[in-house]
Amino acid sequence: DDTGTAALFSRPRNIALHNGEADLYVVDSTNHVLRKIVLASALVTTPAGTGTSSGSADGDATTARFDSPSGLVLDTLSSDVFVADTGNHVLRRLAPSGDVTTIAGQVGVIAVTDATGLLAAFASPTGMACTAAGVVYIAEAAGHVIRRFNVFDTAFTMAGLAMTPGHN
Repeated sequence: DDTGTAALFSRPRNIALHNGEADLYVVDSTNHVLRKIVLASALVTTPAGTGTSSGSADGDATTARFDSPSGLVLDTLSSDVFVADTGNHVLRRLAPSGDVTTIAGQVGVIAVTDATGLLAAFASPTGMACTAAGVVYIAEAAGHVIRRFNVFDTAFTMAGLAMTPGHN
């Protein structure tokens, strides 16, 4: 962790504002971490992941592991940060407490399976968007689909034909 231009990143993939415009979350993909920048001071911290190795562990900020995360959104209702953990093919949640949990998908399973929570399967989730009601939309690069997920509901495919690239 460092400040301003002394802080280093490796392939930052996505950013999202938090607390109005006070903080900025960054998915630091090649370092396999989630970073936070306090905009007033340019202080960069690592709220989740170690920056030394990839993995799929849930846990607190120092034990949680990601594998090439690429997307993130903030749920303004709960202050949760949802992360598209692309290399693990799962969705993760960073709670305000600092704990990271897998909320949907199965680590290492590359598929498009509409189901609830850990029974769902994703194929390289990447981009994400979140509504004010906490509904998360996910773009899946390898699955070639757009999915909808609510943390209290089922992941389901909204658009695209699973595992079939194309245009029409």
